[in-house]
Amino acid sequence: MDRDEEGVDDSELAVKTSNDGLVYHVRDLPNPQAELDQLQVEEIWRQEDATGGRLLGRGGFGAVYKEKCIHDIRGTKLGRFRAVKVIERGDEVTKAYYREELKALAKFSAPRYRSWFVESFGWYEAMGKNNFIHRDLKPANLLVVEKPPEKDWWVKISDFGISKRSTAGRQAYSTVNIGTEEYMAPEVRLFRPRNKGDKASYTVAADIWSLGAICVRLITASPAFDLRGLLEYYDRGEIFSPEEALASHGTSQEGRAFIQAVMARDPKLRPLAQEAIEHAWMTCNKRPLSPGVRQEPV
Repeated sequence: MDRDEEGVDDSELAVKTSNDGLVYHVRDLPNPQAELDQLQVEEIWRQEDATGGRLLGRGGFGAVYKEKCIHDIRGTKLGRFRAVKVIERGDEVTKAYYREELKALAKFSAPRYRSWFVESFGWYEAMGKNNFIHRDLKPANLLVVEKPPEKDWWVKISDFGISKRSTAGRQAYSTVNIGTEEYMAPEVRLFRPRNKGDKASYTVAADIWSLGAICVRLITASPAFDLRGLLEYYDRGEIFSPEEALASHGTSQEGRAFIQAVMARDPKLRPLAQEAIEHAWMTCNKRPLSPGVRQEPV
């Protein structure tokens, strides 16, 4: 191993990430599967929105976000900001690119270069963002651990029997008619090959649709769509029919907007998981989190 490669390995940070957008720096991370309560958390950083947007810039291979330190056991970094570049792990070209970038960052962060180059404080892999798709999200697979009035809501996802992780840099999946029909995204449920050899191609946006279908079921006690209604909405561009039922059950305008967004016909128009968490309907009753306390989104 050459010196530059050693510099990359030495600059890897012991970090644990979570779906609430927080980054936990820990003393050591011998087991990536270890829970936070088994680790000594030294720092907590979160993406900051003080200027109206967390995104600082975007390039061909990644995007740069602003983060703020909200917990530091030493007290030297509390309240400070940092820039974090996020690079999606893709094909071999992308992997080679970011490895070369890490080499350069490690080299030019040495003390003798700090007058001329922005210092890098290390790198880490966000293990919670590895392109897993559940493919069977539904109320029966959501386990309520705690609930009001004694506690805040704490819900966990179960049954990963048909979940799948993308491989070789691919983030699309092709197996159709898998899961539970009521909660199945239309691009999964309604796909029909037009030519021999045609395959479906769907993404984790299918899980986002399932979230909306769960919301409709929990609020109205009825499915979001029957098969005919789904065909009219998805194939023929008809109106979003659950809107009326949601309104009649007292769902706010923000709530109806959220559900319609996550159940958009076009999967590309559905929000990402982090964007869904930050929707006004999701945050209107959200309590501030204490340092070290996690809130895992469903």
